[in-house]
Amino acid sequence: MGKDPDQPGYEASHDPGDPRPVGSGTEFGADLYALYRAGRVHFPEKAILYSQLTSAVHDFEQRVEFLRSSVGGEFAVSLVESIRSDLHHALRQTAVAMRDTGTALVQISTDYATTDLDATAEFNRLVNGHPGLFDTSTPHVPRPPSGDDPYGTPYEPPSLEAPEAPGWWLTEWMEDQAGGLLDDIEEGIDVGVETVQNWWENR
Repeated sequence: MGKDPDQPGYEASHDPGDPRPVGSGTEFGADLYALYRAGRVHFPEKAILYSQLTSAVHDFEQRVEFLRSSVGGEFAVSLVESIRSDLHHALRQTAVAMRDTGTALVQISTDYATTDLDATAEFNRLVNGHPGLFDTSTPHVPRPPSGDDPYGTPYEPPSLEAPEAPGWWLTEWMEDQAGGLLDDIEEGIDVGVETVQNWWENR
């Protein structure tokens, strides 16, 4: 069996020489399993979500900077950037805290699961009874970007050039008519040239 608690196939091994009176019995084993499951599955999943949100808020800074340079750095834009910066910091701290909490829960639960024979047996029974939760290694939590990190998704700012004004309908109609007339003239010239060529060759 694997001995890495973050990998599939992990089972705790009872250590009869561990004197710590931290708990005993099947209920203690069930509590340790609950901590293990939270640290192995739930906290990493939430940490990944918050890491992704941190990246999105970090990349949004590009839009704010584009807006600031477009309108001249008005107070409203500076306020938006201040809110974005605070949100980025809060999301990043949350992602890191959840990642570290999950790691700590796995370490604590697997450490204490070795202290009591009944707790060890119940812990392993519950882990083996829910194989779908532990078929893969503990999810990797991407490092949430700090303010100085490069952007994950470069922002392509829109063009600030004014769109070309639509033409007057009468002008467009006349251009269409002239275009059609030119096509007719070109076709007529081609027919005339072909007619003269045939006459010359067959005279």
